[in-house]
Amino acid sequence: MEYFNLLKKYRIAYSDLRENVSISHMLKMENGVVTVNSRINASLKGLRVFNNNGLGFVYFNDGRLSNAFKKALNIARAFGKYSNEKQNICNYKKVKYLEKNVNSNIFDISDEEKIEFLKQVTDELKEHPRIKNTLAVVYLSEESKNFLNSEFSEINLKQHIIRLNIFVTMKDRNNLQEYYYTFGKQGGWEVLKKIDINALAKNVINKCETLLRAKPAPAGRYPVILDPEITGVFFHEAIGHACEADAVLENQSLFKNKLGERVASDLITLYDDPTLPESSGSYLYDDEGIKAKRTILIEKGILKSYLHSRTTAAKMKQEPTGNGRSEFANALPIPRMSNIVLKEGGFSEEELFESIKKGIFLVGSRGGVVEPTKGNFLFNAKEAFLIENGKITTPLRGVSLSGNSLKILNKISGVGKKARLSFTAGQCGKKGQRVPVDEKAPFIKIDEAIVGGRDY
Repeated sequence: MEYFNLLKKYRIAYSDLRENVSISHMLKMENGVVTVNSRINASLKGLRVFNNNGLGFVYFNDGRLSNAFKKALNIARAFGKYSNEKQNICNYKKVKYLEKNVNSNIFDISDEEKIEFLKQVTDELKEHPRIKNTLAVVYLSEESKNFLNSEFSEINLKQHIIRLNIFVTMKDRNNLQEYYYTFGKQGGWEVLKKIDINALAKNVINKCETLLRAKPAPAGRYPVILDPEITGVFFHEAIGHACEADAVLENQSLFKNKLGERVASDLITLYDDPTLPESSGSYLYDDEGIKAKRTILIEKGILKSYLHSRTTAAKMKQEPTGNGRSEFANALPIPRMSNIVLKEGGFSEEELFESIKKGIFLVGSRGGVVEPTKGNFLFNAKEAFLIENGKITTPLRGVSLSGNSLKILNKISGVGKKARLSFTAGQCGKKGQRVPVDEKAPFIKIDEAIVGGRDY
């Protein structure tokens, strides 16, 4: 093999060669009309070389590998000579993993069948007289990854992801509300074929109708209960990113120098797990050839670990955790979450609600923002409800949750017994790269948080 022959020629500390080949197809239907039907094929190779305390990286498609080696070596030498920062990488054992054929019919299905599926979804939604606009999107992707390195590892992986997005607008007089639904996981067309379209449409319509009759949210400090989806997003955005080791090294984490310290209520055990079946955030090996494994980040309130790539592990004298990920072969792997998981607790949902005399129940996530060094955050909920005397009562809209991550972590007084994987096939963006992720969490109770509404 040419790569291994070149390793004998060039005396280097470490090198790896990644090849990514991807095929994706997106179909978009707006109000029953197909507006987008696009296919994208991409293929790239990325060569990384560590030598003389320097790092050289080049990516290419066509062209000789020997030329790429020369360019990467020259960059590494220049980096090592002129940079004050030494570039090193952790060693790892030799790995050989050649994935067997992945059975998936993701691209064997005709466009006509995919369009008919979207039409059925749209037709079910349009049955409701107050539905004004519908948008349904199916996204399918296949990615093959080939990995070689100077430790003589050979890894070949293939992943299929399929996702359905639905956006609906409902109007009643001057009241206009929007709702969106997302579902996705690893697998082929059979994933969507299992969906009960009628039940899905009824659920989306019910959500819209609830938003139409919802009242503006009150503003102030309240005890709150978060459903599994917004709980997962909170722990991903506000906590998980702060546990990524490059953020720690760059002074962009509120958890810097806090390993071994209490950072949360003792009810909180949080881990990253890329081994969850079917989740879009799962993988067998990361993009540096490290076997995927569960990494405990917080255990009973104590910060236990950061998420590492091989390079951050070398800088911090830690072990790589299998979280060195990149969007494609033209980008360097950096520490990234996979599936962030909040461990189940001992409270039933009934017990959580019954403990609140007056509070707010937040459901689903519409995104938010986090200030990484101080931990201040703001998240928006898809839906919300007033809690009165332990009962869910008035629906609310326009609800946001804000506060400080460390303070909130220590105000969590209840964690539900049942955790739920979101299966949203989310894409997490960081440093110009997007990778698939997911979250798994139970209901949680926070004794006090800032809730904002229209008058907030």
